[in-house]
Amino acid sequence: MDTSRWLFLTVFWVFMLMLAGLFLGMDDPLTVFVISGMQQLIFALGGFLGMYHLAPHTIDLNLIELRRGALAGIALFLLNTLAGLVVFAIGAWLFGFEAVTDVLYRERQGMEQMLDFARVRSVIPLFLLVVVAAPIGEEFFFRGFLLSLLRRRTSTNAAIAVTALLFAVMHFYILGFLSVLVSGVFLGWLYVASNNIWRPIMAHGVSNAVVLVLSLFI
Repeated sequence: MDTSRWLFLTVFWVFMLMLAGLFLGMDDPLTVFVISGMQQLIFALGGFLGMYHLAPHTIDLNLIELRRGALAGIALFLLNTLAGLVVFAIGAWLFGFEAVTDVLYRERQGMEQMLDFARVRSVIPLFLLVVVAAPIGEEFFFRGFLLSLLRRRTSTNAAIAVTALLFAVMHFYILGFLSVLVSGVFLGWLYVASNNIWRPIMAHGVSNAVVLVLSLFI
C-alpha cells in the first residue's frame, strides 16, 4: 500500500473516532480516555508505517537523542507557556477577562474531566495517554510521516510550517492554537535537525509531563 493510502486511512479513522466521540458524548472521562487512546493508536500505526516507508533511518532508538529531547522538552514547555500567556493577555485586552476565561474553560473541559478522574482513581491511565501515547502517536504521524512526505514535495521550511499548521488545527483550540502551532514548528525543527524521531517524541513527552504534574498538584 502506498503512502497516500496510509495517510488517507489514518486521517479517515481518526476523524471517524472524533465523530464517535461527539455521538457518544464526551462528558464521561472513561469515554474520553478510550476515544483519545484509540486515536493515538491509529496515529502511531499509520505514522509508523508511513515513516518506515519514507524515512526508516529516523526510527532508530538513540539514547543521545532521548537525552537531548528531554532538555528540549523543558524549552518546549517554557515556549508554550509564553505563547499561551501572550494570547491570553491579548484576548483579555480585546474581549475581556471573563470571555477569555470562558473560552479557556471550554477548551480544557475534556482535560479537566480526565484530571478529576485521575485525582479520584488513578493517574496512571492519564499519564500513559498524555506522556506516552500522545507524543508517540502524534510525532510518528505528524513529524515522522507527514513532514517526511511533504519534504519530498516542497522545501523543508514549508513542510515544517504546513505540518505545524495541521497539527494545531487538529487540536481544535482557539486560545491554545498559537501554543500548539509554535510547538509544531519547534518539534518539526527538532526532527529535521536530529534526523531522528525520538528527539521530538521525548521533547513532546517531557513537556506534557510537566503540564500534567502542574495541573494535578497546583
